Amino acid sequence: MKKLIVTSVFVVVLAALFYATPYLVLWRMKAAADAGDYDALSSYVDYSSLRESAKRAAAESGFAGLMSAPNSGGKTINRIAGLLGAPVMEAAIDAAISPQGLALLMQGKSWSAMRARDPAQAPGSTDEPRKTSALFSARYDSFNEFSVAIKKTGSDEASARVGLTRDWLIFWKLTSIRFSGLNVPPIK
Repeated sequence: MKKLIVTSVFVVVLAALFYATPYLVLWRMKAAADAGDYDALSSYVDYSSLRESAKRAAAESGFAGLMSAPNSGGKTINRIAGLLGAPVMEAAIDAAISPQGLALLMQGKSWSAMRARDPAQAPGSTDEPRKTSALFSARYDSFNEFSVAIKKTGSDEASARVGLTRDWLIFWKLTSIRFSGLNVPPIK
């Protein structure tokens, strides 16, 4: 009887730890972002999937639709904007989906803060304390998918939704992102 109780407790604890793995990864990502440890933050990110996800989100938002719209009302300016806008948007996404950009997102800051930093300054050395000013709302979407809504403190709307995908059995990687400013549906 004692062996059954010990085994049952062990199984329950193991199941709870298994369930908590994406929450632990999120906590470690926030800690790495606050500490400016970009290497640790990068270990939880699949950058190629994340960039593709951001580009798909931009395309689904209708931004890229200007370029491919067969009938844009005959306005040449719309076609020019579409032709120039898509490469500019891709370059902006490639620049924003970086360790520094993700750290700012996890801290609830805007990407304009990336430009405000002194480029000669080392990534981890800053005089100002880093504090997370973001609220996180997380949930399982399926056995292998976990989504997190990131809101700036004091905001009613999520500024971004990120998706983590199971990588092996207990590890997770950040693989998708949706920005609220792009008016795209939440991660499914």
